[in-house]
Amino acid sequence: MGRRKFKLQNYERKKYLQDPGLKLPLSIPLSLVTVNLTKETDSSNLKSNAFDLYKKITASMMIHGWEISLMISENHQSFFIVSGFRSSVELLVTVQSDCSWFLSIGKQKFDKEKSCVLQKWQQLSGVKEVLELLTVLLNSPICIGNPDSKFTGITQQHNGYFKDRNVVPYYHSRMLPSPTVRHSSCQLFLDKLGRCSHCEKHRLTLSAMVGKQSQSDPTRANSHVNYKHLTSEQRDARMANLHQEKRFLKQKVVRLKVRLDKEIAKIGVVLEDDTSSDLHEIMVEHDDQVKSTHSPESFPALFREQQKKAVAVHNSKGMSSGIISLSSQ
Repeated sequence: MGRRKFKLQNYERKKYLQDPGLKLPLSIPLSLVTVNLTKETDSSNLKSNAFDLYKKITASMMIHGWEISLMISENHQSFFIVSGFRSSVELLVTVQSDCSWFLSIGKQKFDKEKSCVLQKWQQLSGVKEVLELLTVLLNSPICIGNPDSKFTGITQQHNGYFKDRNVVPYYHSRMLPSPTVRHSSCQLFLDKLGRCSHCEKHRLTLSAMVGKQSQSDPTRANSHVNYKHLTSEQRDARMANLHQEKRFLKQKVVRLKVRLDKEIAKIGVVLEDDTSSDLHEIMVEHDDQVKSTHSPESFPALFREQQKKAVAVHNSKGMSSGIISLSSQ
């Protein structure tokens, strides 16, 4: 039973193209390839490189295991989408009106410029290029990333990202059959089995992070390990350490206040009302200048706040003549 028997004549193909409710029986078995036409499809309005390529592909009857759909954009430009599955993960190749294309994996757009394998096809000018691309997408080795449980575990603790979100993305099974930790520049599609150079280099960083975490105590008050990753005993120990640190800090603040009071009483100078008033005016006059030149956490800014509080309680002895030098900075 040859292919020629199933080849459509020109008038038959035109009839199918103009009827939006029909599906073309392109090859045997029919379940492998389906062509869907939109309601607005009209061959007279679809003059584009993508439409010409689409017609060649449907006429070739060579794309098995993929579904091809002709679409119309809002500006009446035609493009088509070729969809297929690899290990239950959906691959979508969208060929635009000028025959440029982009790839979506599991509904996430993949930057093909990252992959040396895919950079070969900047535009799909013919059926041969389309077939080559689809063959690579289905059969080329996939970068394994870093699927070790110790790496995926530490990444899950950070909700998939670290401080620098451009370093380590965490891809779940929606991208590949199993979760793995990848570099943001992962090539994904390779020409040989293994992992890409980016994921290979970053493996050292991941190992260092795991080693650092193993040496840290998750029950410490300053630990960054999320509570949901701790046992009940570890959570109780963490809370006890937090309460202990809180009590220590309160005692430290009290001791510091006592020390400041002693220093003020020791080296403070009682000022006359006129002098105190003049210093207060100078302080208010230069307040904006200090705020614009010093951060709120800097010593000059903190010192001025202390002086302002001293004026507020009418303790002229607490006012320091050092305020003049600060305001002039």
